[in-house]
Amino acid sequence: MVVVGWKDRAYSLGIRGKIGKPDAVGDFMLGYSDLGYQNKFSGVYQSRPRKTGRIWVKMRYSLPPDTYSAIKQANREKFALAVASWNNLSFSEQVVWNKIKYPYHMSGYNRFISWYMKNN
Repeated sequence: MVVVGWKDRAYSLGIRGKIGKPDAVGDFMLGYSDLGYQNKFSGVYQSRPRKTGRIWVKMRYSLPPDTYSAIKQANREKFALAVASWNNLSFSEQVVWNKIKYPYHMSGYNRFISWYMKNN
């Protein structure tokens, strides 16, 4: 954790922003250049309240989880089949799913997808 002083706050461009080369970390990409990642102030910043005011802290870089694991890919394929099955239903069948409201207030689409994911 690096505490950033008041002079360095100008580089943060907001409460939680990003300066430097985009790497899919942070809420905003406020600008970058090809050489921006070499800047010691580039990264994701967070404003933290303290008794004496706010301090700016540079967040640690974290790697995203493995988004291409076999289990996640299988779940995505199952979800794609659920959406395709919903689209293949006739209009009257979709109306029946839309009328089922008990015990949750869901749309017919969401109820059908939930049912498909649990039962197939």
